[in-house]
Amino acid sequence: MIRPEDDYFHPRSDDPYWNESAWFGFNIPERLISGWVYFYHRPNMNYTVGGVALWDPTGEYEWDCLYYDWSETVALDKGANMFDFTSANGLTVKCGEPLKSFVLGYQNDGCQLDLQWDAFMEPQESMRLDSSGNAVKSELPAGSEEWGSAHYELGGHIRGAVRLDGEELTVDCLGLRDHSWGPRRYTTNPRGDFASVFTSERTGFCIFPVGTQPRETDPLVGVEDRLAFGWYLQDGEPSRLVSGTRKVVERDERGRPLRIVIDGVDALGRQLHAEGTCRNWLWWRGYASMFQWWSLCEWELNGETAMGEEQDFIPLQQARRYIRGLPAAQRARPSTAFQQF
Repeated sequence: MIRPEDDYFHPRSDDPYWNESAWFGFNIPERLISGWVYFYHRPNMNYTVGGVALWDPTGEYEWDCLYYDWSETVALDKGANMFDFTSANGLTVKCGEPLKSFVLGYQNDGCQLDLQWDAFMEPQESMRLDSSGNAVKSELPAGSEEWGSAHYELGGHIRGAVRLDGEELTVDCLGLRDHSWGPRRYTTNPRGDFASVFTSERTGFCIFPVGTQPRETDPLVGVEDRLAFGWYLQDGEPSRLVSGTRKVVERDERGRPLRIVIDGVDALGRQLHAEGTCRNWLWWRGYASMFQWWSLCEWELNGETAMGEEQDFIPLQQARRYIRGLPAAQRARPSTAFQQF
């Protein structure tokens, strides 16, 4: 059971890798812009990593996207709490009401964010249902310590403005945020995906599937990844998924995911079927042992279309072998997203 107290620092062991992290995603669909505020604290090491990213089809690397400021470690703000701190790079997070409302601010080097995030649903803990319908801890594969010992997701409405190099952009969208805590280590984490969308405050989904193929022979396309955890929101009622799969049905010549199909059944017997088309990509190396294509995805769900998330992550060495296995002329090509879409 997720409680308001879970939006504060939790009692912790003396493990130096104790971690509390959070992510707020947003988009500006008419411009095919993705954005996030993402941060984590390592209180036993007394540091914070946090910042923002903005990208669209004109640039897909950290050095040529619209804006990127993340990965530098800074001292944990004196007196900081999970959602109440100011970082040395200009990121400010304030909790208005736990699990309900947050103010996100950032100002540095020609970029300014002023955003208000408000929940429209109850938090969904990363659990699954067993064959008897009982909620049990999700069975992440061995090595998946990156999630820590606890995790939840929550849908909200995010409003405000982004000012970038003199241009002001309005943000008004539905999106997901999450929070995890516990020791976090990156060891033998499997390939996986974190996908979500809301077509309205009453309809959406979030799913975390993981790959089951051996790394050495995993084709990364045309194979079904199995459900680790997830939920389906329909008619305003969320329910945990009891089964589900995710399949990348098409990648382009550079390996980027193009089209994704998700199927599942929730505990109420409702069928989930969603088809997604990626509209941008960020080649992301936020953690040293993982590689990720982070995409704005146009999802079709229940006859409606909306922009959401597609986070296609792969262990670094598996990703390196896969990308180097592509023809050199293809993997070196610059972004062609505008020509494709």
